[in-house]
Amino acid sequence: LQSIYVLNNTPRGPLRLAKSKTVKTLGIRSNDPSSLPRSYKAMPAIEKLDLAANQLQRFPKGTHQLKYLKELLLSNNQLT
Repeated sequence: LQSIYVLNNTPRGPLRLAKSKTVKTLGIRSNDPSSLPRSYKAMPAIEKLDLAANQLQRFPKGTHQLKYLKELLLSNNQLT
């Protein structure tokens, strides 16, 4: 498994990421910001992280730990 997309969902709490060394693309779009994972370190191989359209007001925590991250998409959020 190399890609995971979670689109237009309303989970009851933060998503919990299972450990994976193979996932390179993670897309979480159009979700409530409180549903975003608290950390992305369970997936250290992520190269592309798409967090567009999540009503984010702050830069996502934990992205600095993704040493292979090449692309971070944050469009259509409320970042200041």
